[in-house]
Amino acid sequence: MGPPLRLAICVALLACVCAQPPVWPRFLDVPGVVCNDGRALASALADPSTTTALLPRDCILRGSDFSGFALPLLLRRNFTVMGSASRPVTLDLGFVSRKVRLGGGVVLTFSRVALLKYRAGSLAQAPGLDLLAPGEADEPMALLRLHECVLSYRLCFPVELMR
Repeated sequence: MGPPLRLAICVALLACVCAQPPVWPRFLDVPGVVCNDGRALASALADPSTTTALLPRDCILRGSDFSGFALPLLLRRNFTVMGSASRPVTLDLGFVSRKVRLGGGVVLTFSRVALLKYRAGSLAQAPGLDLLAPGEADEPMALLRLHECVLSYRLCFPVELMR
């Protein structure tokens, strides 16, 4: 096969791949609790028998969603928050602060979500989420895992630079 034929085949394959619209598959077979709002997500985090929260639509988390729970909620199990729509789901964490503490060795996973308002401070500070309370010094490290996620950064430039 000569170079022109190889090039034609590569171009045809690329055209076929690019012609397909990107659609996220539904995860209907994933067991979990469907959370339609922030209160349901807070309840799922507080329930020791729940390991996966499914978000079928955009969701806003507020500090008031955690009212009635002993805070910070202590997660001693791996937990996943997963967007379950056919498009990326936005999860607005509303700069909610120190409501959840991860136990030693726990993995908190956010999957298929676009996170908004997750960090109130400077982008230069240590990575993490305001939602999480500091762990205990003598416990093994916990892990925050972002899988197929988007992080929306707030950027404000000084007025002098905008002129």
